[in-house]
Amino acid sequence: MKQLFKYTSMPVRILEDGYIRATQLCALNDPFEATYCSDGLNKLTAHFEGFAPSEIEDYVERFKHHVGVICLSEVKDSLLMWSHYADEHRGALVGLFVDHPHLGIFANLLPFQGTMWASEDGHGVFSGKCLPVKYRRQPRYRVDRYDFDYSEFFAQGCDRFLFEIFQQKSEEWIYEREHRITLRLEQADVVRIVDLEASRNGNLVSTIKGLDAYRLV
Repeated sequence: MKQLFKYTSMPVRILEDGYIRATQLCALNDPFEATYCSDGLNKLTAHFEGFAPSEIEDYVERFKHHVGVICLSEVKDSLLMWSHYADEHRGALVGLFVDHPHLGIFANLLPFQGTMWASEDGHGVFSGKCLPVKYRRQPRYRVDRYDFDYSEFFAQGCDRFLFEIFQQKSEEWIYEREHRITLRLEQADVVRIVDLEASRNGNLVSTIKGLDAYRLV
């Protein structure tokens, strides 16, 4: 049974409310998150019949802000992570069993059917599995574009590339020994908006307020 740890400044949301945040790209603290070698990706995907290389890269660029990651660690006593992720040592550390059939994080993960590549269970590559981050010196696809098995590409589609760019980080972060659950934001149970009234998109504000599930917290 694998136990991993979540450093957090707001443990109440996990322990009492039962929610854990899937963090969007714009809110991750590493400015090089989800970076990749564009030229290498295009050279790789040029071998896939039926797809123009630019089509796959355009998909990744369009939807990488529709992805959220739940970041966990093997390490529970890192002073740096207590400082960075747990409100400068004033937060908490929550231990989670991520692969237990009954105690795991996701018992009923919402399916994602936003593309033609959804699998039979509706999740595709965004299945809720917790995977170790790969630490590397070079951006994905620069020197390793032929080192991975893409035989299932036509079952996984462009989501395969969208998923895997979030499963890598620079080796400068190796001390975190991170594991990630990578999901589409459309799979969220709850969407929290800090200041809806600050939005300049009046139509968006009106639409959200008109939803049955909308409530102030």
